[in-house]
Amino acid sequence: MEINASIVSIGGWNSRIFTPQWVATNVFGINDGTIMELKLDERQMTLLYKSGDIEFSATEIGVEFKTHNTTVDNCRKLERCYQHLVELLPYTPIRAFGYNYNLIFLLNDFQNTRLAQFVERKDIGADYKSTSFSFTVSKGKALRSVNVNFQDDKVEVVCNFQYNKITDIPEVSVFDCIKDELKHILGNDTDF
Repeated sequence: MEINASIVSIGGWNSRIFTPQWVATNVFGINDGTIMELKLDERQMTLLYKSGDIEFSATEIGVEFKTHNTTVDNCRKLERCYQHLVELLPYTPIRAFGYNYNLIFLLNDFQNTRLAQFVERKDIGADYKSTSFSFTVSKGKALRSVNVNFQDDKVEVVCNFQYNKITDIPEVSVFDCIKDELKHILGNDTDF
């Protein structure tokens, strides 16, 4: 199974402050000469900042932290980087933010999850077969969405845990809550 994790925050971000020096110092805490990578995100036409396994990008309407090496340590780093950014820029109007997990399963591995019991691909007429399923539930002050997309020999499961206000974040680590919820959704432990 492949897992990619991200935190996305939508609001009125002033992306002009996110210069390489400011991001290195204030987002990643790089003060010792450690190298931060920069590249162009051609999809958004913005700079993509990378330090270790953590990537950061910003536009006028949102910021995103993500990792393609989803480990417990990296998920906690994502969370710390986001919380630190919000503390540095407390007057930024945030409309919503979410913790996202994209899980890619081989089809056979997906069949061993609890989620597989709820999504059954069906033929619709002679030419169509269902390939996508969505579930949404409101839990406390958060919205949980799970999208299941079948591909040829793989299944992508996109889990979004959305909060509307910064004060809606649980007192404990959001990552710990989400890890438990992913275990409940999938019926087994995740690989991170």
